[in-house]
Order: sequence, then structure tokens, then C-alpha cells
Amino acid sequence: MPGMKIDLDKMSGNGTGQITLDLTHVLPPEGTIDLHSDFSMGMDMAGQKQTMTMKMDLSLHFESKGSE
Repeated sequence: MPGMKIDLDKMSGNGTGQITLDLTHVLPPEGTIDLHSDFSMGMDMAGQKQTMTMKMDLSLHFESKGSE
């Protein structure tokens, strides 16, 4: 909604990852990333405080296709 004010009460996250590099290529040929994040927000809607919590987990693995 236009002009709505949101208060960020909490924001935290952590993650791990491993990437293989080949300096003869622009992009890394392989990697994995695991992330976790937590957000808590509050907003005033018609005089009442509304809270919203969001938790996200992301696990990503990528690898390039070999030349065939």
C-alpha cells in the first residue's frame, strides 16, 4: 500500500557454500550454497499493529554441462 511504514524488528541469516573455480572460464564449473534467513516485521494497519514473520531455507547446487 502506498505510504505504508514497515518496521523491521529482526533480520538474521547464515549460510555455507563451496565453489570450484577454473580461472580459464568466466563462470565456476560447480558449487553448492545453503542459506537460512529469518525476518520479523511490523506494520500499522487501521490502528492495529500487524506482525509478519518470514523464514526461508535455500539449498542450491549448480554444475556446468561438460562439452560433448
